[in-house]
Amino acid sequence: MQRLRNRIANQRGAVLFLVAASMIAMLGMAALAVDVGNLLLVRTESQRAADAAALAGAGWLITAPTDSAGARDRAINYAARTYVDRAPAVVQREDIDVNLDSSLVRVRVLNTAVRGNPVQTLFARMFGVRDVDVGTDATAWAAPADELPPADVECPLPIALPDKWIDANGNRAW
Repeated sequence: MQRLRNRIANQRGAVLFLVAASMIAMLGMAALAVDVGNLLLVRTESQRAADAAALAGAGWLITAPTDSAGARDRAINYAARTYVDRAPAVVQREDIDVNLDSSLVRVRVLNTAVRGNPVQTLFARMFGVRDVDVGTDATAWAAPADELPPADVECPLPIALPDKWIDANGNRAW
């Protein structure tokens, strides 16, 4: 009996150590979840901006099939209307590729240290990771509904827009 009491007395601080160690591990996991969740959110916002810009640029090519500058301007304008990491998305002219032969518009949205807009981390700073680069791209293709996609388009998402802005005879049948 005495031996059991001595053994229990020697282990009094063990629970405190286990609780402290498990709390540190749980806080680390929560911090990782917050930072990774924020990075995934920024990537989703960036993809949304790239999609909107590419669709806007391709939409411009429907009305002006030879105006690559207009498609670029429209894509930049629409990208600036979307927010990435609580700031308007920045798309530069060199981030947009316009292929007039196949009516393709490719837009890249980059949040990088080189551009001065990387994604800031919250808890990963403890491990020396202050910011992370995030980049996305999207390609849109503008064509009549009965046309097959070009060979370099892998899997187009079919989005149909009514052509009411091209309704030449005014019969509203499109």
